[in-house]
Amino acid sequence: IVLLFFTENLSFCNDSIEQTLVKVYANNNYFGLQTEKGENITEAEYTKLILLGEKGLWLAQKKNRYGIILIIIKLTR
Repeated sequence: IVLLFFTENLSFCNDSIEQTLVKVYANNNYFGLQTEKGENITEAEYTKLILLGEKGLWLAQKKNRYGIILIIIKLTR
């Protein structure tokens, strides 16, 4: 589950992410998040992405606005 929090926009991505590793990728000087298998979690539309701690909480900047991206990872056995 990916939750994107911005002041005027709250969007949900209900697709479960079964990988345990999330990484940042770049496209045309914008950044996004993807799984270790290369599946996009978010589009590359952020000018900054900063990982806060180790629990899947990201600080994101899109244009001149900041927001929080919370990634809840479904662990599979």
